[in-house]
Amino acid sequence: MAPILVTLLITPLVVRLVGTAQYGYVGISITTYQAVAVILPLGLPAAVTRHALIERSARAGAAGLVLLGAAVAVVIAIPVALTSPAWGAVLFGDVGWLLVWPVLSSVGLAWMALGQSMLRADDRAKSFVALGWTMAIAPPASALALCALSGAEVVVYLVALAIVQVLVGAAAVWVSCRRAHATTSAVEARGALRVALPTVPHQLAMASLGVATVAIVTSMGGVTAGGQAQLAILLGTAPLTILGALNNAWAPMVYRASGVERERLLRSTTAVVSLVALALTAAFCVCAPWLALILVGPAHSTPLTTAALITSAGAGFMVLYLSNIHLVFVSGRTSLLAVATPASLLISVVTASAASAASGVAMLAVIVVPVFYLLQYAASTALRHVVGQPATRVSAAVPAVAASGLVPILAAAGVWIDGAAIIAFIAAVVIAAIGGGATFLMWRRLQIAELL
Repeated sequence: MAPILVTLLITPLVVRLVGTAQYGYVGISITTYQAVAVILPLGLPAAVTRHALIERSARAGAAGLVLLGAAVAVVIAIPVALTSPAWGAVLFGDVGWLLVWPVLSSVGLAWMALGQSMLRADDRAKSFVALGWTMAIAPPASALALCALSGAEVVVYLVALAIVQVLVGAAAVWVSCRRAHATTSAVEARGALRVALPTVPHQLAMASLGVATVAIVTSMGGVTAGGQAQLAILLGTAPLTILGALNNAWAPMVYRASGVERERLLRSTTAVVSLVALALTAAFCVCAPWLALILVGPAHSTPLTTAALITSAGAGFMVLYLSNIHLVFVSGRTSLLAVATPASLLISVVTASAASAASGVAMLAVIVVPVFYLLQYAASTALRHVVGQPATRVSAAVPAVAASGLVPILAAAGVWIDGAAIIAFIAAVVIAAIGGGATFLMWRRLQIAELL
């Protein structure tokens, strides 16, 4: 939750300091380093936790993979930074060498992901959370302070942000590996890369949701509109970010469980996590209008609120996707992820672009997020079947998942359509109550049946 809370505290200050137009460049930089950070360690963070809990060399081998991934991240970052004017021009127009700094930021974020993947396997929750808070607070706060002292320059902000992110990332690697007696071999490294490499396009596609949305909106409405789209994604993915944080505990639980226990565990926890998703989206629907006012003021709050609410509608589908994808990672057969997830992204981007062009509303491109996670649920179900893992019975979660999608859409309609707010609010409350109540009752029946 640290990134969300810091976003709410610091982002309004950054917007006001550099101005709405200049914040567009900050938004482009944020979406860039979130995507590049996925590429740099070649997917090894996804393999480290699994290696520590499942493979023979356990913790020592996992620490060796952390150090290997940290070195690989630096090697890959150099050509990415040197070619940034070329690929930056394709994605965002003429931004010159500005994207060098987000690439440097991505090195720190890659190191953080590697370190935290080790801490997750070790159940070192305090260290994990402390590093997460440090990465969330120290870089933007330091950059904001320096920017305020030296003048409201976007470059100053991005340089300071990158330097502090690298320092925190280095600390994460050190903290996670300092007592691990790190070791690895060519055989283990190749085995880990067989699991990890297919997750690079998988994770890159997921991280590119924001980049794709900002690129679509920027091409239709300009840099200022692109910055607003980035804020909408930042706000609207808050429930999904918390679910991702919850997954840091959920995934290791599934990895550790035996076959029979795993099936029972997934059936029960999927229902519980779907209730969490519904609670998060409902709470976000209440908070979103006020958050938008804080961020951009009343002049731009309505489109921002609407876009953020539509974005949050993907939370329920994300739960079902995670429930299946855990089993794919348990199997170690991740190769098809390299195809399935980019395909979901491509279909989502085409759908969002068509919807934006047909409606003339650039911000409608945010539908890329719920469409993507719906497709990911379908793809993960197919992949689970292909790798020979048993089906997860998710019927208890379905009512809450459906409500998680409908409630924010109704709230968005109430914000966008004059005079519809009260009707939309009542309908959203009723649907949330029915969906949540049905899932809770079905989950309780499962618990009672297991006790008997």
